[in-house]
Amino acid sequence: MIREGIKLTQIERLLLYNQYLILEALYPDEAKGFQEKREIIECGYESHYNDLNLGIIEAPVSVEVSGEVMDILDMYAFLKSSYSKLDNPRDINEKQIEFDGFDGNNESDRLAYARFLILTQGRWKELRDGRPGFDFNSHYQTIDIYRRMLKAWFDLGKKPVLSIDEMKQILDERIHPDSRS
Repeated sequence: MIREGIKLTQIERLLLYNQYLILEALYPDEAKGFQEKREIIECGYESHYNDLNLGIIEAPVSVEVSGEVMDILDMYAFLKSSYSKLDNPRDINEKQIEFDGFDGNNESDRLAYARFLILTQGRWKELRDGRPGFDFNSHYQTIDIYRRMLKAWFDLGKKPVLSIDEMKQILDERIHPDSRS
């Protein structure tokens, strides 16, 4: 089986070779693994270059996907903030304004990025308040739902403060359009 994969220039190979040489010296307990990787680079075994990539996500998260995730997090933060200001949150259950996350199987790039923003960078903390241990894995696909909700929010002008009727307009998009009566 021929594996398509990474192509490295001579300079990149030299840099990686030296990096693995240094790592061998710094971490003697792991030297054998680094020596194997150094040999792959030294000998130019292209079919094994992908083996060097362990732990690095192959496809970067695009600017478009990043922006979409941040818009979704903003929308939920504004829904949550607007909900907290309501005197009478009629017809809106607090669970409806909780960010469910992304599906770890089918939306893993979005899930990883949301975790990075919320857990590593400490942004959108309000989306995890009162939910200790929540890992933002929805275990079901959410992106189509969020896109419908975003469209409704964008149509309202991406308002940071929403009335109850505007909130309901956005939250109604959680229901699949085919199931509405």
